[in-house]
This record gives sequence, structure tokens and C-alpha cells, in this order.
Amino acid sequence: MEPKVATNSASEGPDSEGPDPEGLKQGSTGKRILAILLGLVPIAAIELVLRVTVPPSAASRTESRPLFVQDAGSQQWHIDPSQSEHFRPASFSDPKAPGARRIFVLGGSTVQGRPYETETSFAKFLELWFMDENAAPADARPVEVINCGGVSYASYRVELILREVLRHAPDLIILYSGHNEFLEDRSEQELARYQSSLRGWLRRNLRSVDVLANLRQSDRKARRGPLDTRLDRPGGLELYERDPIWRQAIETQFAQTINRMIDLCDAASVPILLCVPTCDTVNTPPFKTTVSPTLSASESKRFQSLWSTIISSEEDVSRRLQACEAALRIDEEHAGVHYVAGRLGQASAHVPESIWTMHLSQARDHDVCALRATSSMEDTVRRIATERQCLWVDTPRLFRESSRQPVESLGELAHPQWFVDHVHPTLSGHRRIATAIAEVLHKQTPIGRLCEPATFEDRFTSWLSSLDESYYQRGKQRLEGLRLWTQGRAGELEL
Repeated sequence: MEPKVATNSASEGPDSEGPDPEGLKQGSTGKRILAILLGLVPIAAIELVLRVTVPPSAASRTESRPLFVQDAGSQQWHIDPSQSEHFRPASFSDPKAPGARRIFVLGGSTVQGRPYETETSFAKFLELWFMDENAAPADARPVEVINCGGVSYASYRVELILREVLRHAPDLIILYSGHNEFLEDRSEQELARYQSSLRGWLRRNLRSVDVLANLRQSDRKARRGPLDTRLDRPGGLELYERDPIWRQAIETQFAQTINRMIDLCDAASVPILLCVPTCDTVNTPPFKTTVSPTLSASESKRFQSLWSTIISSEEDVSRRLQACEAALRIDEEHAGVHYVAGRLGQASAHVPESIWTMHLSQARDHDVCALRATSSMEDTVRRIATERQCLWVDTPRLFRESSRQPVESLGELAHPQWFVDHVHPTLSGHRRIATAIAEVLHKQTPIGRLCEPATFEDRFTSWLSSLDESYYQRGKQRLEGLRLWTQGRAGELEL
């Protein structure tokens, strides 16, 4: 007969000598925790050694250096001179003067005023609108406009500046961004996700994770600095290849970054005004064109034959347009064919405006070396501004008509009159943007009192006259440097 096993019952008291399942469970859990902690000791030791011996990489720092630094013993803040490669000088006092209003303008080189400088940017001209000497003392509110435009700065880098300036009591943020999204390598673009992801937090805070991430990158990438555009490297144009997946991912990240910046402003109760980026698509051909790598040998041969006809000035326009249509049936995303079809269609009375403007827009969108915001990105800013109920200015719409008499229009495209190159506005273009922003602010925000239009025009003219000839000469030299930087446009696209 098997012996009976004693079991706990309701009659057993607290001094029963039977086994305690809860106690066994707690003991087992404690042993597991201890085992895990002991297993983490080597990892912690490695982390400690790496923190002492290995500095953090550029990717883990991700531009952690502040843009503004404070003067010793004063309330004045100014842009760190060590960042003068990408930014122009700007300063402000913190705290603000009583009743003052502060606007930070963020973005890339367009915000900075390139090829000139901040003195002739739309941020400066906006400041001129707020200088109203005739305002009554009760209405007088000094408005300072601080230019934080960074040359070659993509939106995810601009977001870092936004996080910083929100600590300095802004009354408004103005954002004009989008043209620099494709300047850096894909691995650099992925840094945008580090700002809000677990992966980024681990890389910024655990040196071991940072080191392992660097080991997965090439030595060349590991040695590069925080901002390294492809075109800054020898033969940088060759680094651009057709990659629709890469391009779509960047456009998606751009939308995510814009939304994140709006979230930051909402959390700080600071209004933000979005400017839709705009560019020249008429006088600026694609910077790089390549034939689709998926074409067969026979398709490539046929395309090259058509291309010879397309670029031949000896052929009549109708035959060249027919060749464009046939070539696009072979390679529908060839930016060069789209551009020639657009320009030929523009000059032809038989091609509808909607067709040739579509081709010019497609030439920009399929440019292998994308140095302009795509039409998808323009639409993204419009959509987000509408959905999030932000203040916004449709800059492409501002530039659709020329200022000449009679007025020249290019349909939905921005007129090239307003640009000095592929993306940077003329001084008149900057004035047009500033005026549009001033009108939006006058109607929808109590930022400050605007001067009369005639007063602004006098002030605008006087301000430009106060800048010496060397200022404009430096701008012309810088413009030539920009053209050399973007060289690589196929000469055969000249019409």
C-alpha cells in the first residue's frame, strides 16, 4: 500500500511544517534575478571601459553641440563662432526686453539668404515690416527676427535647432525646409530616427551599442564628421544613383520630421508658420540623369537612338517631341527626357500647358542628384499645414507669376525670374516671401504692428543701399561657387 502524502487543509495552522509553494516560488525568482545581474556584470564592465577609452561617435552625438552660447557674465546669447561654416552671426538677450516679441526662422541656406547673407534674407525683410515708428507707445512692441538658417541643413538637423531655441521664449517659429533632404548618405538620413527611437537612445547612452553600430559601417563613414554632403566629396556626383526606395524613405522621414516639429511647438504653446519650399524647374535642368539599369540590351540601344534625336538641334520640334514620347515608353522616369519634352512643349503652340508643365515637374522629381524639394514634399507641407491647422505660406504660388508687364505665367510652376539659381530666391523673391509672411501674421497673430506698405518700400530700398558693393560682390562670388558645387548637369540638355 502506498503511503498517503500529507496535504495542507483549512485546519492546519501557521506552524505547519508542510512545504510553502509561495516561498519556493520567491526563492526561485530571486535566484533568476541574481543570475541575470551576474550576467550583466561583464557587460557593465565593458561599457565602463569603453566610456573611459572610446569617445562617442559623431552619429551618437548627432549635433548635440548647442548652436547658441552665452557671453560670460551677460544675458546675451550668440551663435557659436565654431559653427560659422554653416551659420551666420545672430544674437539675442535672454530674458527678453519687456513687451518684446521674438521670432526664430529655421531652415537651410534659403533662410540664410544664400548666395548672399542674412542681411538680404526674407527674415531680415520681415523684421523691416515690424519697425513701425508711428505706433503708439501702447502698441509698440519691438520684434526681433533671429536667422537660424544653416547651409546644407536637412530637416532632421533643423529639428535639433528647434529643440534648442524653444528654450529661449520664442513667440513664433518660421520654418522653410526641404531642399537639403537628399544631400547626405542614407545612413546619415537615418539619424533622424535616433531622436525619438529606442535605438537612438541606446546609441546615445550606451557606448558599447555605439561602438557596435560603428563597426557595421565602413571605415570611411565612421571617420566622417557630423555633416558630410555627397557633393562635398571628390567625385560626389557619382555617388548619386537611381534609388526610388531611398528617395521615398527620405520623403517619408521628411513628413515625420515636420509633424514632430509641430508637436514640439504645440507642447511649448508656440505657434509655427510653415513655408512650402519652392524651386526653379524651368531654367534648371536635372543635375544628373541616368538610364534605368533594368533596361535590356535592345531597349538600351533603342533608347540611345531616340536620345540622339531628342538632343539634336537639327531635328524639328515635332520629331524631337515624338522621340521623347517613345523614349519615355522605354524609361518613364528619365529626368533628361522629361526636361527636354517640357522645354520643347513650352515653346510649341500645340502642346497643352498641363502637359509641358507636368514634364518639367517630373524632370525635377526624377533628378538622380536631387538638390530640390520634390513636388511630393511640397504637397506634404501643404497637407500637414492644413491638417494641423498651422500658419503657412504657399511659396510656389507666390512665385507663379512674374512681376513684368504684361504678367508672365507658367501655370502651376514657379517663375524662374524669382531665382538666382536652382533654389535660392532673388532679393525681390525674398521680399515677396517676407511680405506674404507679414500679411499672414497681421491677420492671424498678435506678434506686432506692421508699418505701411509705402513705408516698407522706402525702408527696403534704403536698407539695400546701405550695404556696400563688396557685400553684393561676395554674393556673386558665392553664387559661382554654388554653381561649381552643383556641376554635373549634362551639357547635352542645353536647348
